[in-house]
Amino acid sequence: MRRLGPASIALLTVLAAEMRAEVIDRVVAAAGRQVVTLSAVRRSLRMQAVFDLREYVDTPSERRGAADRLIDQAMVSREISLSRYAGATMAEADALLAAFMKERGLTSGQLTLWTSGSCRGCRSVMGRFRPTTTMSLCPASRRQRRGLRR
Repeated sequence: MRRLGPASIALLTVLAAEMRAEVIDRVVAAAGRQVVTLSAVRRSLRMQAVFDLREYVDTPSERRGAADRLIDQAMVSREISLSRYAGATMAEADALLAAFMKERGLTSGQLTLWTSGSCRGCRSVMGRFRPTTTMSLCPASRRQRRGLRR
């Protein structure tokens, strides 16, 4: 049996460090072939807090309720797509949004400002937690990236 030398062990250590796993999102529920992720549950909780004019609360019971609602929505969405119901027109969506804004006392400027802040926060998080490593199984491409030659 052949023993591993120090160079082999160092190479294996470097390769193991390059192939680290990263958690992208957690699956909290499934409805058929569709999954509900933790980020979708939290996004739903935030939006529900906006609609209900209350503070954002992220507790296990709130997450469970939001996951149940998202599963229900996924099932209804699938039923709608299979049954070929007509979707809402842009005019209907605009009218619904206008009624919502009037009911809540929101202006389009306030809604735009809130959306802009949410987008800025999302971009910040996405930029900060974007994976910095690329994986390649081909040793030749790793050598090319490092500028090494055989």
